[in-house]
Amino acid sequence: MRFRIRPHSYLRHVTSFGFLLTLAVVFAADYWLEHTRVVERAMLGGFDTALERSEPRNADCTAVVGITTEDVQRYFGGVRPIPAAGLDSVIRRLLKLDVGVLVVDIFTDDSTYRAKILADSLLLQRQASLVWAQFVDTTSGEVLPAVGGIAVPGRSGVAAMTADEDRLVRRFPLRFATRRSAAGPDTVESLPYAATQALAAHLSRRPRGDAVPCMPVRYTNARVDTGSVGLRTYIRNPSFYLLDDLLSADPTQVTATRRFSDRVVVLGFVDGSDQAITASGVRAGPHVVADAIETLIDERSAITSLPRWAEWLVKLALALLIAFIHYKLPPRVGAAVMIVLAVVVVRASFLILEHTGLWTNYILIVISIWIEQLYANISQSPHHA
Repeated sequence: MRFRIRPHSYLRHVTSFGFLLTLAVVFAADYWLEHTRVVERAMLGGFDTALERSEPRNADCTAVVGITTEDVQRYFGGVRPIPAAGLDSVIRRLLKLDVGVLVVDIFTDDSTYRAKILADSLLLQRQASLVWAQFVDTTSGEVLPAVGGIAVPGRSGVAAMTADEDRLVRRFPLRFATRRSAAGPDTVESLPYAATQALAAHLSRRPRGDAVPCMPVRYTNARVDTGSVGLRTYIRNPSFYLLDDLLSADPTQVTATRRFSDRVVVLGFVDGSDQAITASGVRAGPHVVADAIETLIDERSAITSLPRWAEWLVKLALALLIAFIHYKLPPRVGAAVMIVLAVVVVRASFLILEHTGLWTNYILIVISIWIEQLYANISQSPHHA
C-alpha cells in the first residue's frame, strides 16, 4: 500500500483556515445536535443499551421493606401522611431486627415528629443507623425538613430522582445543588449517598479482620458533586419484605438469620403511591433508592460522564486522527479504515462503560468529520479542479 503524496505537510493541512473553519462548524453542529430532542433520545437509548449489556447482579447489600395499603390501615390507622406515633413504633420494631442501616423513605416534615422522635430513647441511641428522606420543593428549590425540622437523630438525604427528556429515571446525583435557607445556595446529600455514608460509618465500627463485603469504597469521602451517576438494576429475592410479615415474626428468629445485619434496609411504600418510570419499567420508589445504594457500593465503577472539557479534547483528537487518515491513505483504503474506526469507537464505548463506568458516545463527531473529509477530498481531486 502506498501512502498519498501531498504538496504540503500534515501540520499545515490541519492548521489551514479551511480545516479550522470546518472543524469549528462541525463542532458547533455537533453541540447543537446533542441538544436536539431526536439526538438526545438516541443517546439515551444508547445509554439504556449499554446498561442492558451489564450483567445484572444480586442485591447483596440492600433490602426493601414494603408498606402496603393493608399496612397503612393496620399500623398507621389508615392515616396519610403517616403519623409520627405510628412510624415511631414501626421504626423501633425494625431496629430490633439487627438492621445495619434503616432508610426511612417517608415524608416526616410534620412538626409532630419533632417531639415524638426526640422523646424516643431507642431512636436516639441508634441514630447513627437511621437515614431520613428529605424532599425538595420543585418550585423554590427549598429542602423540606425531615423529622419535623430537627437536626437529630441520624442522617438525612434528598429523595429525588430526576428524569431525563423522555421522562425516564436513569441516574441520580450524589449531591443536590439547592437552597436550604435564605443564606444562599448550598449542596445536600442525596438519599442513596447519605445511606452509603451511614453504612460506611456502621461497618467501620466492626472489629478488624472481619469480612466487610458491602463497604462503600469509592464514596466514603465527602464530595461536593452534583454530577449524575447511572442507575444499575439489581435482582432481589424476595423483591421486598412485607412490613406486616416482619413485624408479625419472632424478632429473635429474624435476628438469628442475620438477613439484615450490615445491610441497608429501605422502608417505603410499594402500594403504587410512590413509583418511578425507569428504563427497566415502572418500579416502586424504595426499589429505585435501594438500587441506587447498591450502585454506589458496587465494586464496578459508577456510571458517570466525562467532564465536558475531556469530552471536547477526545473529540478534537478523533478529528485530527480522521484528518490524518484521509491525508495519508488512498481514498479506498481510507474509507475502509474509517469503517473500522467507526466500529471501534462504538465498541470502545461499551468496553469503557463496562470496565471504567464512563459513558462515552463519539460516533456523531466521527461521522461528521468523515463526511467533511470525503467532501474535501472530492473537491480537491483533479477531476473537480
